[in-house]
Amino acid sequence: MILTFTRATGQNDTLRRQSTQNFTTAGKQEDNWAKELFENVYTKENFKRYSGKIVIVNDNTFGYGDNILKVYSTIEDLKNIFKFGIIHSTIIGGGAVVVKQNIDTMSKEQKVIYNFIRIDTLAISDVKELKFLNNSSVVKRFRFLLWRPGLANPMLYFFELTNDNADRKTELLDFIKGSRLTFFKMQSI
Repeated sequence: MILTFTRATGQNDTLRRQSTQNFTTAGKQEDNWAKELFENVYTKENFKRYSGKIVIVNDNTFGYGDNILKVYSTIEDLKNIFKFGIIHSTIIGGGAVVVKQNIDTMSKEQKVIYNFIRIDTLAISDVKELKFLNNSSVVKRFRFLLWRPGLANPMLYFFELTNDNADRKTELLDFIKGSRLTFFKMQSI
């Protein structure tokens, strides 16, 4: 008996393999993903800021109702994106409301799914402005890593802020204060 194994690959698999072979760092790969995402997938939207009370637990921890975001390895001005409720747990969860459950009674499979969708305590790190994609004084693009409980690897997110009153002289903090979220997308890692 002769067994033959073949693998069919689509165009996306081929492009993904080609694009990952030429990068010396993960950061350069992520920059390439950002460029491709904003060129090929981008659709401008308008997301609402968090309308409830935001509790500032400490310099790195922000509370939105029952949900907590912890922001690490990020310059202070960029933490204001979370402090002002521009990005919050509901946006990250896609608007889903996740009911807290007793994790001790769940099967292994249920725990994996629950940890993937839960938004009650999330960690964000390495928020970075993508200056090479900022061609306008009223738009700034960024990326960050999202760490979910129970998962070993982070997820990569890209987002865009728009401030129609900004100009080239507008300081980052002032830009953030007057901005709105106009694009938000998970890329993954």
